[in-house]
Amino acid sequence: MRAEGGASFAAGDTIKLMVAPAAGQPSAPCEVRATSATAVTAVSFPAASFAACGALRIDRLGTAAVAVSGAQVAVAASSVGDVRSALTSHSGPVLNVDRELVARAETVVDAGVSYLSRIAVTVARGATVEDLVGERLDVALLRADGTVRARVGGVISAAANAAVRVTTETGSAVPTILIDPRANLPKSSWPRSADVTGLSGLLLASQRIGEAPSAAPASLVSAALQPATPPLQYGVDAVALDSRLTYTYTTPRNDGNLLSFCHTFSVTNTSAQPVTWQVVFDTSLPPLWGMDPTKAGAIGSQWGYVTKSYVAATHLWTIAGSGANAVLQPGQTLSGMGYCAADVPQPPVDPSGFTTAVSVVAGATDYHVQLRVSVRSDRIYNAPWEITVDLADYVCAASLTGKAITFSRVQATPVAGSRTKYVIRGLANDTQYVSASHSRDFVFASYSPGGPGWAKPCR
Repeated sequence: MRAEGGASFAAGDTIKLMVAPAAGQPSAPCEVRATSATAVTAVSFPAASFAACGALRIDRLGTAAVAVSGAQVAVAASSVGDVRSALTSHSGPVLNVDRELVARAETVVDAGVSYLSRIAVTVARGATVEDLVGERLDVALLRADGTVRARVGGVISAAANAAVRVTTETGSAVPTILIDPRANLPKSSWPRSADVTGLSGLLLASQRIGEAPSAAPASLVSAALQPATPPLQYGVDAVALDSRLTYTYTTPRNDGNLLSFCHTFSVTNTSAQPVTWQVVFDTSLPPLWGMDPTKAGAIGSQWGYVTKSYVAATHLWTIAGSGANAVLQPGQTLSGMGYCAADVPQPPVDPSGFTTAVSVVAGATDYHVQLRVSVRSDRIYNAPWEITVDLADYVCAASLTGKAITFSRVQATPVAGSRTKYVIRGLANDTQYVSASHSRDFVFASYSPGGPGWAKPCR
C-alpha cells in the first residue's frame, strides 16, 4: 500500500485492508491491518497477515477497501461519536480479462545437466512495453505433484540487465517479459528441467483506489512445460553417483585434429557423514568412443584416482579414491583429479552431427576452377565427417570429361558407376574431424576446363 501525491502514513497510523468476494461468490470477506511505527510512504502486509483468511481466490474477489486511522486523520462526526479515519475503496473485477498472457520455458545444458534458463511471458494482447514497466510478475515453478519448486519474478524493468525485464523479441511487436530463474542463485540451487513440469504466474499492476475505476490489476498465466529433452550424455558424465556426492567438471576439448583429450574433475561430499566415493562412466559415449581405459596406452596419464573396475560388455568404468583420498569427510571436496585419453577408438560417421556446403570459389576462369567445402558441427567433441559430392552439381559435366581433377586435403574415392561422383573424407592430422570448435572450410578440388562452357547453367 503506497501513498502518492506527496502524502505519507504518519507514525502510529493503523492501516486496514479489507478484501471481499464479488457478488455471488462463496468466499468470506477478510481484513488485515498494520501499524506504522514511523512516517512512511508505503506499508506492506506480509503473507502471514492473511493466514486467518483461509484460501482467497483472486478470481473471486470484487472489492478492496483501505481505512487509515490515526491522530492526524480528519475528524468526522457520527452518531457514535467522532470517527478519526480516512476510507477509500475499489469495487470491481480484480482479474483483467483484456490481457492475454502466454508462457514458455527455455533450458540450457551445463555439464550434462539441463536447467531452466529463462521464463518468457508474452503479453499477446492488452499492454505495451511502456504499460508493463513498473508492474510486477511473480511465477511459481511447479513440480509434477503441484507443489512449488521455486518462486521467481519481481518488478518489471526495461533495462537490458534487469532480473525481470520487458522487451520485444525479434520479429514481434508484442511485449515479452523475461525472467532468468538462475539469477543471484548458486549453481546448486538452479532449477533443473527434470524437477519442473509447469508454472503458474500472476502479473500485477498498481491499483489506484479512491479515484475513478482503473483497469483490473491482475492477470493470470499458467503453462504445462513439455518434458525436457534429455541432454546429450557424454563419457565424461557420471552415470552412477552416490546421492550424497556431487561431481563437477569443466568441459574438455579435443586436441586439434585429434580424438585425444584431457579431463579434470572434482567430487564433493554434501552430506554430514563420511562417504567412500566412486564415480561410474559410460565409455561408449563421446569423447571416449568405446575406449577401454584398462588397455595399455589408452590413458596417457592419470592423477588422483584409481580404476576400480571396467566391464567391457557394458562399457561401464568405475573409478574411486585410494589411500587418504578414498573417503570424503563431510563438506570435503577433492579437486584437480583427472586423466588424459591418448588412444581413443575411431568413431563411425554420424551424418546428423554435421552440415556441409560445396561451392565454386569466386574468381574461377576457363582454365582454373576450384571447389570449396565447408563443414560445420554443433557437437562438442571431434568426430569424422564424409560426404558424397557430384561435381556435376557445380560445374558442367561435359567440362569434366577427360580432365584431371586435383584433390587437396581430402581422400576422394570415386563412386562406382559415375564419372563425376566422389566420396570425400578429411585427411588424418589435417581435416579428418569436425566439432563446434573445429569447423572446416577449404578448397578440396580443382581442374582446368580448357575453355568456356564449364559454368552453370550448361548450354
